[in-house]
Amino acid sequence: MTIPLPPLPAATPPGDDELSERDRALVRALDEASGDTFGPEAERWLAAHPDDRPEFTGALRLQSLARDLPSDPTGPAAWGRLAAATTQADAASPRPARQPDRPAVRQATPARRRVSWLTSVVAVLVAVGLAVAFFGTRPPAMQLAEADAAGGIVTRHLSDGTTVRLRPGSKLTYPARFSGDNRDVTLDGEAFFEVAHDPIHPFTVTAGPSQTTVLGTSFTVATWGGQTAVELFTGSVSLRSVGADGQPVGEPVTLAPDQQSAVRSGTPPTTPGAGHGRDEALDWLDGRFVFHNTPLADALREIGGTFGAEITVSDPALARQTVSGTIERTTARATLDALATVLDAKLDTLSGGGYTLMPGRP
Repeated sequence: MTIPLPPLPAATPPGDDELSERDRALVRALDEASGDTFGPEAERWLAAHPDDRPEFTGALRLQSLARDLPSDPTGPAAWGRLAAATTQADAASPRPARQPDRPAVRQATPARRRVSWLTSVVAVLVAVGLAVAFFGTRPPAMQLAEADAAGGIVTRHLSDGTTVRLRPGSKLTYPARFSGDNRDVTLDGEAFFEVAHDPIHPFTVTAGPSQTTVLGTSFTVATWGGQTAVELFTGSVSLRSVGADGQPVGEPVTLAPDQQSAVRSGTPPTTPGAGHGRDEALDWLDGRFVFHNTPLADALREIGGTFGAEITVSDPALARQTVSGTIERTTARATLDALATVLDAKLDTLSGGGYTLMPGRP
């Protein structure tokens, strides 16, 4: 049986100039918090008002329930949703039992009326123009993390708890705060992802012609030279190829731990096979290149992508060789000199800044 909610009174929400400093601090704390993660503002507010933690948790719950509000956050439909979400959030918030030794005057304080308190918070957020950002009714601001070859590895902790480590020469575009049904990021280069588990909000990495979707797992995505390779370490991922028109190419594949698959533009993902292993796949986290019977073209793609350098091979027979060994990542020239030594080749620096590998050591 469904009991209809009574309509909210037709009252004008309070303006920003009517807010107390306590409420201003509360708005900042709620705006900063994400899911179960409390930022510095939230921690300070909760330390100052420890008895109001259940209401604060209810307000965060309200944020999740109100994700699908209409575009007009002050219209009748929005207020109806707010009424329903407020009731649900308040019911979900545990109310501590009143201690007998607490002064009775405490009960008469207006701030202790939980439902009205929570409704007031929502009204304040709408009135000061924060409701659109708070409830996710407009696209969140996008941020760019970039790791250059000289600066080394860049680590980013996303709003959902996911950790991303970017290989030098890579870029990650991600929202300041995830909203809606999906968690979407875009990668150019290579990164190691440790995705926070969330069964109802899939995490998708778009990299080149590929899209990798997970619920919570650890894996690498590398996109260099028109090819994207994914290697899985824990959990499960779905990999699909996407054409220039945004439509799927072929059927997606599902990877199990220690498997990898690759996507080239316009072709379906390759059949999952044995991966390189964690040590080789994540060698760059330790400042190394680790190769094990790696085709020279793949090794040069990895080195060139890391340093942003163009590398060519002048001899077809040399290009067909494979590489095994470990090379420290220092500079492009030093890395390629070490590779040339392994291959019994010589390295020539081009006038435009690129490099060419040729047969025969100098």
